[in-house]
Amino acid sequence: MNIQHQSATSPNLKLIYALGLAGLIPFLVSIAAPITGLYPQTEWLEIRLSYGATILSFVGAIHWGIAMSQPEMSAKDRNVFFIWSVIPALIGWYSLGLKPVEASTILALGFILHLIQDYRLQRKALTPSWYFPLRMLLTIVATICLILGLFI
Repeated sequence: MNIQHQSATSPNLKLIYALGLAGLIPFLVSIAAPITGLYPQTEWLEIRLSYGATILSFVGAIHWGIAMSQPEMSAKDRNVFFIWSVIPALIGWYSLGLKPVEASTILALGFILHLIQDYRLQRKALTPSWYFPLRMLLTIVATICLILGLFI
């Protein structure tokens, strides 16, 4: 993946990747911080789960934006992407009422299901070529943090 070359009209991929990776900081800090003893592990678990629910909601909204901004999209696909766009927020909201093991599992599954939907967008050429590889990287790290966090 070459993120060096870009034209005047192409997005700044260095910035996009930096912002995407920065979005992982709360996940990574919530894994590392309990090891330092700064705060009890239970507080970091709550922070990680809340952030996971927030980010899952955020990525769902991407599908709403794509569904409303792609005039060439079929009505069926548009409806599917509009419907899907609210499901991650509902998964995140639901997870916050669960015990930590169940919440982490539900959130991790929500991220994986969303990645499958992102793949559908990529396959239909509705996203730029850099989008799915970035989403895959971010999903893998977030999912690992959600599951690993149960064991620290």
